[in-house]
Amino acid sequence: VGDAVLQVASSWHLSSEFPDFDEGDLTLVRIAIVCNRFLSRRLVRRLRPSGVQALAPEAVRSWAEKFATEVGESDPADDFQIGGVEVEESSIAATPGCRFKFLADIYEA
Repeated sequence: VGDAVLQVASSWHLSSEFPDFDEGDLTLVRIAIVCNRFLSRRLVRRLRPSGVQALAPEAVRSWAEKFATEVGESDPADDFQIGGVEVEESSIAATPGCRFKFLADIYEA
């Protein structure tokens, strides 16, 4: 239910903020905002790496440390991407989506 509520709220907000966008453009922006990659990066920026590491279960703690370090060293403008995400070779390039989901769900809560 949380993801659906977030999508509805984002859709309403975007359509009121950008009334001249067509439905396709609004959908692309909403997808970029609600995606696990964006939400997980926002969590890292808000809590700092040490906060994310403290929240991470033991099974993903080493991944969370690498991810938090990489996000901390990157440009915040790279967090938000409309359309396909080009993943460069990095320590987290091959990360399964479920790990992003874990951080994104914490941010949504």
